[in-house]
Amino acid sequence: MRIELNGLSAGPDAARPILTNLNLQIGSGEQVAIIGPSGAGKTTLLHVAGLALAPVQGTVRLDGEDGWTMRSGTRRQWRARLLIAPQAPPLPPRQRVVTAVLAARLAQMGFWRSLASLIAPRDLEAVAQALAQLDVADKLFERVDRLSGGERQRVSLARALLSPARLWLIDEPLSALDPSRARQVIEVLTSVARARGVTVLASFHQVDVALAFFPRILGVRAGKVLFDLAPERVGPAELRALYGNDIALGDLK
Repeated sequence: MRIELNGLSAGPDAARPILTNLNLQIGSGEQVAIIGPSGAGKTTLLHVAGLALAPVQGTVRLDGEDGWTMRSGTRRQWRARLLIAPQAPPLPPRQRVVTAVLAARLAQMGFWRSLASLIAPRDLEAVAQALAQLDVADKLFERVDRLSGGERQRVSLARALLSPARLWLIDEPLSALDPSRARQVIEVLTSVARARGVTVLASFHQVDVALAFFPRILGVRAGKVLFDLAPERVGPAELRALYGNDIALGDLK
């Protein structure tokens, strides 16, 4: 899925938008990482691209279609073609893992099939395979509230592997994972997305992971794209401009 943001300003408070006059084009199948300090507008950018937040001004086009001039019913159909994975996974605590992961297919299942799936979950093999890729296959029938923070995060990301979405918008997917597990998870997500031709836009605080796994890096600060570069061109000067003195550059060697 192709993303085009033109002259975009956006934010929860229309009087004080977080993103201002932003222009961005992402091709179908591209994998792009967003890095930048807290409050820079990374999450806002993901929500705007996912048609979850209307712009104050400017346009949001997915595959050439303006997301905010189409009818609301059509916009819901477009939302069903993408997946937003928030930093804090919205997993009901008493829900079983299998049901939580199957939620990735609810938009395509329809009301009655969705209801039936709550009672007798379908596609158990597909769910188990998605969980296995993230090393949580043994949690298939576990209750969500009995998982650790890292397990919950991996269960949430397993939704992407099961989803038929053509666009993944992933917000801070590694916040509850240790460094070795984080790299494993990102390697799985990027390789699966590449094989399927899925477009990926993901935000990170782990600059080293973004530089290691993504062929395009957006540096966002104060609601603007400070740089849009290949990872090998993101050096100490770019990172200091982005983070100031709040980054340990020695960790990126």
